[in-house]
Formats: sequence, structure tokens, C-alpha cells
Amino acid sequence: MIKTADFDYANFVDQLEEVIYWHQDWHMRLMAKLLFGRSFDDIDHHQCHFGRFLDNTPTPPGREVEMAKIDQLHAKMHSMAEELVIAAQKNKTVDEEQFDEFMEAQSLFFSLTGGLLRGAIEDSVKVA
Repeated sequence: MIKTADFDYANFVDQLEEVIYWHQDWHMRLMAKLLFGRSFDDIDHHQCHFGRFLDNTPTPPGREVEMAKIDQLHAKMHSMAEELVIAAQKNKTVDEEQFDEFMEAQSLFFSLTGGLLRGAIEDSVKVA
């Protein structure tokens, strides 16, 4: 386990900010797929920028529960996205209830990641 004083908060915060950006981009590309049929093949949650971050970045001390929730929600969102893409390809339309559930998960995801970002910044100030 990494001690709080030894954790590289600056690097964690920089990486988290970047992957939040890239997940917003992922979301916009998914919307372009659903609305306009554009190319989109970033379904696997381990292959997107955020998934690689989750798989390869140490967790800030005391933030394990938050990271686990984000990881679970991230995997769920990618699964939901895959279902939306498959349904859209089959039916040429998207089920409104499925879409609403995905958007709710997406909102929760960004709320949780924003909270983690604020928490990591606060933690870094405490050890500085």
C-alpha cells in the first residue's frame, strides 16, 4: 500500500483530468455513431483511455472505494454502449429507455470522477 506522503498526487490529478476529457470524447463519438452511423469501435472498457487509466494507475490512499465504484460504473457504461450500438444497427433506431439509462449512468460517472478529482486535489494539499 502506498503511503499518503509518498503518493504522486500531481501525476494522478493530471492523468485523471486527461482521461475525463477523453471519456467525454468517447461519449461524443458514441453519440455520433448512434445519430449518424459514424464509425465507433471503442466498446471494450479496458481499451479506452479511461479504462487503461483504471487498469494501470495507482489508487490514491483512502480512495479505493471511490475508484472501485468508478471502475464498476465505467464497465457498465461500456456494456450499455455496446447494447445501444447493437440495437441501433439491428433496428436503425435506439430504444429510448436504454438511452435514458445510459445517459443517467454517464451523468453519475462524471459526477463520481469529478468528486474523485476534487478529493485527490484536497488530499494533495493536506500532505503538502
